[in-house]
Amino acid sequence: FFFFKQKTAYEISLGLVGSEMCIRDRYSQLHPNTRLRVIALNSFVQDTLNSYIWSNSTDRYGQLAWLEKTLDLCEKNDESAIIVGHFPPFTYAAMSMWSKRYNILIDRYANVIRGQFFGHTHQDSFQVIKSSKLNEVAGVAFEHSSLTSLGQLNPSFRKYEMDQKTYELIDYIQFRFNLTKANTQDIAEWKPSYRFKAYYNVENMRDETFSALAEKILVDDNYFRRYAKMVFAEGPRSISLMRNTGAKKQTYCKLTSPEIDLYDKCIGGIPFSFSQGYLYFMLGKYFLPPWEYAMQQRQNLSPIHI
Repeated sequence: FFFFKQKTAYEISLGLVGSEMCIRDRYSQLHPNTRLRVIALNSFVQDTLNSYIWSNSTDRYGQLAWLEKTLDLCEKNDESAIIVGHFPPFTYAAMSMWSKRYNILIDRYANVIRGQFFGHTHQDSFQVIKSSKLNEVAGVAFEHSSLTSLGQLNPSFRKYEMDQKTYELIDYIQFRFNLTKANTQDIAEWKPSYRFKAYYNVENMRDETFSALAEKILVDDNYFRRYAKMVFAEGPRSISLMRNTGAKKQTYCKLTSPEIDLYDKCIGGIPFSFSQGYLYFMLGKYFLPPWEYAMQQRQNLSPIHI
């Protein structure tokens, strides 16, 4: 059983609970009496709004180096791993170079990673991460709806089912709190909304299954509407998206582009990392910590290092 709460960075067991983590914090813990390691990332070191990382967008504070070392330890010790964090490494607000390096690690250690779980977006969605090997999938990352109703959402939480021997995901159940019913009938209750395998008519939760599901969402109106109904927790925004089948291409690109440059290429736009670099160069003087900006000027460096 794994419970992910949107408003905390991670919540795994009574012995390992945290809120918004400090700038250098990250955690790794082997689950008691198992060979499953839980890796909690400090995902704020990839947030474009965090000016403290603008001078090094690839791996400020060594978060990715630590992740690589931890996953290498898992591989050597014959462990499996799940990765959790608040901020997904594949949104517009994520550092492009950080995302690229993260995805390389997911590809390299696909043999030990059993799941990736993130919040922040408040969306009921997933992200397919393609492998460097042709036509293969390196992994799938999950985004989760939130307990808060922020963004016209019905509060939600999810329960995962996992094989106790292989640690592979078997299925999940999505729970919803119906705000309309609570407000109009004064009835407060949580109810199961759907089971993943039954709702999408699939046999398993393997990486290839999600890749194939994304393809169906692109070409099949029925699958697109199923996804659209759930992505915004069955709220008004979901209803609006369900009516807009013209958004299938954009939705597909989001589901299959784990880096913002890949998303822009998929929809036919300008690579966002270019505008990111220009923005940091122009605004570094005003938003970088003063001592860092002054140091970079002495060293004749631009405010962004890739």
